[in-house]
Amino acid sequence: MLVKDIMQDIGETKKKDTRFTNRLIPFHDVCSVSSGDIDNAIKSAGKEYLKDGSQAAGQKFMGVVKIRNNNTVNKESIINSIGDIFTKNHTVDLNDPDFTIIVEVFRNVCIVSVLTDYIKLRKFNIFGLFSGGFAEPKKSIHKDP
Repeated sequence: MLVKDIMQDIGETKKKDTRFTNRLIPFHDVCSVSSGDIDNAIKSAGKEYLKDGSQAAGQKFMGVVKIRNNNTVNKESIINSIGDIFTKNHTVDLNDPDFTIIVEVFRNVCIVSVLTDYIKLRKFNIFGLFSGGFAEPKKSIHKDP
């Protein structure tokens, strides 16, 4: 993924090649703002983590939802949808997730991403990564199997 490669390069070299960019938000799927479309976009973006018997089964995940300039969708309902979709094969861990599901709603557009190293890359914030380098995740409260 191009954005992840850019963020890793900034973290390793401490050289910022962007002038007016603060945050890069990669996305896997874009949809309209309705609960059915958002659920389908989440399933589409996270399809490799939803396969039964795959190597990804049993991993830890975290959901991040941001809603701006929209009053038609509810943050809690999107978080519940993410939980309903992914908790069948995975566990929730907000401190040290293996992958992160990001749902961003702006007006009538919804962007969905499934990312690894979200915490390590400082939530894809360029200035945070440039000044502080890679972040160490907090200790997980879950015991590894």
